[in-house]
Order: sequence, then structure tokens, then C-alpha cells
Amino acid sequence: MQTRELNLILLDVQLIGDVSGYDLLNIITQEPSLEDLQVVRMDFNELSENKFFLVKTGANDYLIKPIQVFKLESILIRYLSKNDFYNDQMLI
Repeated sequence: MQTRELNLILLDVQLIGDVSGYDLLNIITQEPSLEDLQVVRMDFNELSENKFFLVKTGANDYLIKPIQVFKLESILIRYLSKNDFYNDQMLI
């Protein structure tokens, strides 16, 4: 089995199931091996734009749904290197 290094997670905090998106975000931010992982919250909640709320949840940034393509592109450019865009094994 091949392991891959993740650089960025787009996390929809409105997950349905046993674990909420906020719980998953908490798990990710508490895991030392994932400290370099960038997490971008996706949410319908306008509070996501509040930087204090963003830091409190442990995310690096946010996107408000419905997602606007130019904002997603801006996030990807901000947090990913050129090598990530041109890697033929990019996980999408």
C-alpha cells in the first residue's frame, strides 16, 4: 500500500453520521502527525467569516457554501505549492 502526504483538506462541517465535521476537525488538529495539514472549512454558516471563530475551530481558512469557483481557486493557490498542482498523482 502506497502512502500519500496530504497538504490540504476541504472539510464540510455539515457531515451526516456519527462524527460531525467539527468533531473531525478537532481530531485532525489534535493529531501531532497532521500539524502541517491545512484545513479549509466549508460551511453555510456566515460566522465562518469571523476570524476568531475560524481560529477557535482549528481551521486555517473557510469557504461559504455555495462555493464560488474564484474563491476556491484563491484558497488552493494560497495553501498549495506549484508542485502540488503539477504532480501527476494529485488526489482529487
